[in-house]
Amino acid sequence: MAAGPLKETLLEIARQLAADVLIIGRKNRCGALGRLRGLTYDLVRDSPFPVLSV
Repeated sequence: MAAGPLKETLLEIARQLAADVLIIGRKNRCGALGRLRGLTYDLVRDSPFPVLSV
């Protein structure tokens, strides 16, 4: 189990698992080409490995 700020915790767990990619889901509020918001944007920006947002 991990605790802490969500973005840092997700990225740290992915590092520990030697992840090749981080796959995240997001809501379709602004249509298929909607803006990346908040946590999604932060993960894409700060991730040391590719992020797939579906």
